Parts: sequence; C-alpha cells; structure tokens
Amino acid sequence: MIDHFDLEQQIMSCWQVTTDLGDVTEAILDGPKELSDDEIANALKGMQQLYEIKFDKLYRLFEHLIQDDKLSKGKRRA
Repeated sequence: MIDHFDLEQQIMSCWQVTTDLGDVTEAILDGPKELSDDEIANALKGMQQLYEIKFDKLYRLFEHLIQDDKLSKGKRRA
C-alpha cells in the first residue's frame, strides 16, 4: 500500500539532484582528468533524463495519494 512515507522517500530521492550536480561540478573543476565538452554535456544530459524520470515518478505518486484521499489535512489513517 502506498502512503505518505513513500512520497517522502521519493522527494528525498529527487533532492539527490543537488549532490549529483556538486559531483559533476567537482569532476569538471577538480577531477583527475580534464573532461571534454562532450563528456560534460553527456553527464548533464544523463542527469536531465534521470531527473525527468524521478520527478515524473514523484508526481505520479503524489497524484495517486491525492486520488486515494491519503493526503487530506487533519485526517489520520490507522
């Protein structure tokens, strides 16, 4: 059964984008080898595709919880 804990987990998964961007930035600026423009572009394009998938999953989960009335204020489920 899907509940608000699943939503919280997916939000945290999407939040990973900030760490991932930091890792790419570090690789560009301080990596052991200089990345080509194509390598940088490919890394960023891959991140873009990955986070489109993650945010789509998050939105579908949110919609599911709304439809099942599991996010209403003041309601508690046992």
